[in-house]
This record gives sequence, structure tokens and C-alpha cells, in this order.
Amino acid sequence: MNIRGLYILLLSLVWLNSARADDSGMFDKMSIGLEFGTWKPNNLRSTETPFTISPASKYFYFGSSVMSPISGNLQLRTTLGYFNYHKNDETSRKKTVCLIPVLADLKYLLISDSRLSPYVSYGAGLYIGDDRFSQIFSSSEDKNTAIGYGLNFGTGFDLLITENWAAGLEFRYHYLRFSDVLIFTEDYSGPKINMTVFYLF
Repeated sequence: MNIRGLYILLLSLVWLNSARADDSGMFDKMSIGLEFGTWKPNNLRSTETPFTISPASKYFYFGSSVMSPISGNLQLRTTLGYFNYHKNDETSRKKTVCLIPVLADLKYLLISDSRLSPYVSYGAGLYIGDDRFSQIFSSSEDKNTAIGYGLNFGTGFDLLITENWAAGLEFRYHYLRFSDVLIFTEDYSGPKINMTVFYLF
């Protein structure tokens, strides 16, 4: 690391720690956020070879969340998300699966009086699944809908940028099963990595 990089690192650490006394409880506010990331169910990745490099857009996920403080370092987070995956098979049919998770999580802040706040989370949710078969050159399609239930756990950190704006990075694993097969499988368990931008009020 050169001198300039070391200087920037030291300034960053001073900035993060300088807020501890003045901004105590800075995350003890309600917030709304937008999530963007990648969700890769294990059984979808198993159809690819170990050397397949898939674009992130193939597993793109986005959602919105609301967080509210409960007590101390504990928060309640509710999330509504959207995930879409499609693949063309050898018979020129397009297979599409859409997942809409409705989640409730407990989020525990390991440090709440600093601009950089790591946390762990645990939760459960309802997942609405929809699959479609369609001919690539035809407008006709077959549809099926199923309901799934799942658990999730994760870890990440939030960074306070201004008094009302923050950003975060999170890894979360979803354990999810549907009552019926949605095109590829009934098990859509897998890891999800996402960034969040949220407003505190």
C-alpha cells in the first residue's frame, strides 16, 4: 500500500469512529430501502457446467424494504422482492420462473453507535412462485402458480452516508421449498447477495 492509500485509510477510520459519541443510536430510526443484487438458487446453477460463467443479470433480484426499531439494537425488517429466471430448451421453448418473496426478519446490529454498523439477521417468509412455458416464436404459453415457505439468515453491514441516507451490503441464504414443481424444481434454496440504499426518518 502506498502513502496515499494509507492516508485515505487512516482518514476513513477517523471519520467512522468520530461519529460514535455524537451519533449514538443513529440507526434507531425507521427506514425505507431499495435492494439490488444476485440470487442464485442451487438447483438452477446445477444445470450449468462448473466452467460456465453466467451474467449477473441472469439471476438479477430487486426489492423494497421497511425497517423499524424494536428495542436496543434489534430491528424488524419487512421485504417485498422480485426474482426472474429464464432458459431456452432444446425444443425452442422458453421456460420462465418468477419468485416474489414476502419476508419478515429480525435484524440485530452488532454495533449501533458507529457510521459502519455490522449485523446479523434471521427471518421467514412466504414465496409466491409463477412459471411459464412459451414457444419462442409464439404468443401462447402455459402458466402455473405455487406457494412456498422458507427461512433465511444472513449477515452484512450498513454505512451511514448522511444524517438520513445510508447504504448496505448483505449476504443472505434462503432455505425455500414449494408445494409443487416450478419448471425446474420445487427447491429454490440458495444464496443471495445484494446492495441496499435506504432513507432514514
